[in-house]
Amino acid sequence: PDGRMEQIGDGYMSTVEGALRRGWEMFRREDMLWVITKGAEGRPPVHRSYAFDGAGFYVSRSAWNDPAALWSILNWRTGFVGHCHEDMGHLSIQAYGANLLIDSGTYSYASPMRLPFYQTIGHNTVLVNRQTQKRRSALDGHWTTAEPFDFFHGTQDNSEPLLHARTMVFRQPNSAGPGYWLIVDRLTGEGSHRLDQRWHPTETMTGRVEGSTVVYTGREGQSPQPSLVVANLPQPGLKTELAEGAVQ
Repeated sequence: PDGRMEQIGDGYMSTVEGALRRGWEMFRREDMLWVITKGAEGRPPVHRSYAFDGAGFYVSRSAWNDPAALWSILNWRTGFVGHCHEDMGHLSIQAYGANLLIDSGTYSYASPMRLPFYQTIGHNTVLVNRQTQKRRSALDGHWTTAEPFDFFHGTQDNSEPLLHARTMVFRQPNSAGPGYWLIVDRLTGEGSHRLDQRWHPTETMTGRVEGSTVVYTGREGQSPQPSLVVANLPQPGLKTELAEGAVQ
């Protein structure tokens, strides 16, 4: 909604206007012109949400050309190159004009400084036994979009020794209530293991734990911004806590 692309892998967060303008000049696509001119020219895109199956990126949005729109991108990668991170299942969210859940960035190519940004621990996905993921393509990914919701389900075997399935439902805001994201992670395999489901809010927010839920609000002295509630389902053995992270 703010005209920028989330930084996936080593891709820095940058404006998409230049790429869309080149696309319009090369292909004369009316939807690109419509986005560039904020609806003044051209025609709106056919799709509100879209699955880029070839790359493994799944984008949900509540509206086009609305700076307060709800928007997310889920990374369920179908291939790896040198600048990819170990981030299968990562989800970034922007809503009501603010970034809420973010990718921690790239920071530096020098090790060990690079590790908290490159490895799984720096992304909004699941860690098994506190180990970073293997670099493999997803096993499968299934996407459905309709007027009231978007739905994704995929499986991957990067999180040895377990098989990880992630389901995402994005509920569109409408007269029945506000929009929200529902995430369900299912890990299967032998033995007992430690599982960490990590969420990284923007650094302009501060959190407090309320039972199994975390409520994030803007830091004192920062510009006003929307809050974020991460509502975990209470279950035996679950511990909800705030942990320090790293951000570019």
